[in-house]
Amino acid sequence: MIRLGWWMLTTATAAHVYSCHYSSGSSSAGSSSAGGSASHLHLGGLFVVGFGLLLLYGGFKNYRIFRLLGTSPIIAIRGLADGLVHILGKPAGDDRLTSPITRQACFYFQVLIENWVRSRTGPGEWTMCLRHTEHTKFYLQDGTGKVAVDLHQAQLDLTQTFQTEIGPTAAAGPSGASGPSDNELRDYLGRTNAQIHAQLDSRRESTFQAIAHTEDSVSLLPADYSPRDGGPGLRFTETCLLADREYNILGTCLDNPNPSGEDDRKLIARGPKEATFLISCKVEAALEKQTKRGSYILLALGGVLAVAGLALLFR
Repeated sequence: MIRLGWWMLTTATAAHVYSCHYSSGSSSAGSSSAGGSASHLHLGGLFVVGFGLLLLYGGFKNYRIFRLLGTSPIIAIRGLADGLVHILGKPAGDDRLTSPITRQACFYFQVLIENWVRSRTGPGEWTMCLRHTEHTKFYLQDGTGKVAVDLHQAQLDLTQTFQTEIGPTAAAGPSGASGPSDNELRDYLGRTNAQIHAQLDSRRESTFQAIAHTEDSVSLLPADYSPRDGGPGLRFTETCLLADREYNILGTCLDNPNPSGEDDRKLIARGPKEATFLISCKVEAALEKQTKRGSYILLALGGVLAVAGLALLFR
């Protein structure tokens, strides 16, 4: 991903420099206002090209996963060998978590809290203000055995267990499992926000660093934020890796560096040379369909944005 970022920056900067040189060689100097307008166009073009290239990267990544799903049949855990594998089973383990909203047994949860931000040109949009995540070690087991899974850097496609809106913009009741009241959700937000700020301070980690690590909790709210003060609407969404559901995993089988016994010699994780690592709650057919559709959409949007951005750069 870092290499991609540098490549995007280098490509966009080169296009910008070339376009400026091309424009200066083919036209005389204009007024300062015209120069400022062209500069804004070029800057906008850089952002559009960069975002388009990022979408193209995501599209190619999804398409590769789709191809791997089609060419990597599900194998029994007992017969695992080193390399890229596709397995199906249920999570198991002693170190279970309890999801904070629906109180379900799980090995990973994420609660995404968004606030409603009004727009000058439209009704508004939902924007993340807090992300609360936690995970623990677990195994995936089928009828033949079990294998440890390290979900660090995994692409997660998990079960949405709860979603609701509260406040003046609330449009519907909760979806998923029944959950707490509006006041209990506000109390949870205030309590969790204070905990996250305390954790960031103890680690001496900035909010921007925490945002970059998608497996870390982060809050964009002030440390003394009080959700009881009213204000904009809030949306709460909880997703979990539940203990009693089947999951498809496409990842790399490695030697477990910290085995707990003879039956714990292997580990499923993101490989050192193979970046594909997917954990999904969907059955294989639905997963392939979703991945294929998503890759085509990203490739189409990325191509359109990249061309539009280049058009702005060379205008």
